[in-house]
Amino acid sequence: MEIESVNADLTLVMPADTSFSLHWESVSGHISSDFAYQQSGNTYTVGNGGRAIEIESVNGNLMLSKKQ
Repeated sequence: MEIESVNADLTLVMPADTSFSLHWESVSGHISSDFAYQQSGNTYTVGNGGRAIEIESVNGNLMLSKKQ
């Protein structure tokens, strides 16, 4: 999955038991997460990685949320 944003906050809602690898690039946005993750540079790994997600944002925050 690839997402590009110029000036918007984004929320991704995913199952609590999901695994993914997120590459996040932003000029001035911040990331927050309900998931425990390991970070290496701009890559955030949840679980064993799995699905690849790429998000680029100029000015927007990202929230990774567990589906209730």
